[in-house]
Amino acid sequence: MPIYKLYTRPTGVTTWTYSGYTLQIAGNSNGVVNVGSRLDPPGTGAWTAVSGATRSGNGNPNAPANGDDLGLPSTIGTVTNVTGDGTYSSTGDGTHGAGYYTTQGAAGDEGDWCATAT
Repeated sequence: MPIYKLYTRPTGVTTWTYSGYTLQIAGNSNGVVNVGSRLDPPGTGAWTAVSGATRSGNGNPNAPANGDDLGLPSTIGTVTNVTGDGTYSSTGDGTHGAGYYTTQGAAGDEGDWCATAT
């Protein structure tokens, strides 16, 4: 199951900030997705289920394809303003590698998030 770090970027800010949370994303290709979160450190222990996550696309959550979408609830642990769907990019955004990225941009009306392996 792929593991991603959750980063956020408030409205008008151009750099990502690590939220302190790691996400575990798994499921199957028919739209079922299971997301778990865990606070780092220690990065060990049980995963907390994230309810309300959605997924669409042609890939499998265990092996996503470019263009697959992941929707997260507005709050994950103590992180708020997680809004919009993240679209999977195998190349990343130039700062971080492959993962899910929102598309609001730094000047978007809502805060951005990304979930990346790096």
